[in-house]
This record gives sequence, structure tokens and C-alpha cells, in this order.
Amino acid sequence: MPKSWMHRLAWTLGAFTLVILGAIVGEAARWEFASESSPAATGTPVPDPQLEAMLQERERAYRALIEEANARLEQAYRQIQELSAQPSSSSSSASAGAPEISAALSPARAIWIAMNMAPGSALMKEPELVVFQGALAYEVVLDQGTLYIDANTGQILYNGIPPVIQVVQAQSTVGKGGGTGKAVKEHGEKKDKDDEHDDDDDEHDDDDDD
Repeated sequence: MPKSWMHRLAWTLGAFTLVILGAIVGEAARWEFASESSPAATGTPVPDPQLEAMLQERERAYRALIEEANARLEQAYRQIQELSAQPSSSSSSASAGAPEISAALSPARAIWIAMNMAPGSALMKEPELVVFQGALAYEVVLDQGTLYIDANTGQILYNGIPPVIQVVQAQSTVGKGGGTGKAVKEHGEKKDKDDEHDDDDDEHDDDDDD
């Protein structure tokens, strides 16, 4: 309940009490004035039993009204105190009823696991405990991407680091083919020269036989 309503209630009860007290004071003054202005039969005024009884009855009624007003003020004060104490008690009960979050894995271990997935990366901020896909996990933010690591098992639930694509340029095989052809050609010429040399030796042998 808002505090403005409580203040309004207190002001209303206070005004009601002041009105009752003012009425009591005014009525008492009127009766006192009437008793003083009534003519006395003798030098010593004789109190009228009927008037005295009326005054006592009025006084009892005014006292009852004052007691009722005081009781209402006290009740309103107790209500204000109870309403003021409700937010603190509800907050304390909520804090007491909230489950304590615990993780088997330490933040340093989570950082180590993330660094192994991205060697050479830099940590952007301290790991935070979050709920990822229904599991308690560490959110480790690196300069290369974000990882979510299970806070109890150490399993990587999500790896936001893009894979490294290694581009290898294929070497041209034209040079290799040309070099191979040249070597084959040189080998063929050498073989032809050897064959010619063998033919000359055969001719010399035939001449010697003749």
C-alpha cells in the first residue's frame, strides 16, 4: 500500500480528533456561560440537580468520544506501523527463500578451458555465471568470441570462436612438367650417344676379325 495513503489516513484521523475536541470545548464553554448567566435566587447560588445531572451526562459523553478518538488514532498508528514493516519482511523472506547458486567449476578453470580453445586470445572481462540452455554456465568473453562452459562439468556448451581457415596456395605443376621433359630429353640424347659409341666399338671389332 503506498505511503501517501497512510499519510492521508493519519491526517484524516487527526482532523477528526481535532473536530471532536473543538466541539467538546465549545459545548463546555456554552454550559459554563449559561450557568454563570442564570440569575441566582439568593446570594449563594444553589446548584440545580437537574442541570448538574445534565452536565455530568454531557461530560461522560464527551469523555467517551475522546476515548473513542484516541482508540481510533492508536489503531491507525498500529496499521501504519504494520504496513511500513511489510516491505522489509517480504524482502527478507524473499532473500531467505532464494536458492544459493553454487558452481563446482572455478572461474579460473573456465578461463583456462576457453584459452585452450583459442590460443593467443585475450580475456575481455571476468567470467559470469549465467543460465544457458537450462544449465548453469560460465560466460567467458574473449577477443575472438564468446564461450559458454558448464559450471559443474566443464563441458563447452557453445563455442562462438570462428574456425581458422588455412589457405594453402597450390604450386604450379607447369614448371615441374617442363623440368621433367627436359631431363627425359637429356637422358634420351645421352642414351643415343651411348648407342652410337657401342656401334663404333662393334665396327672396330669386325675389322679386327677380318
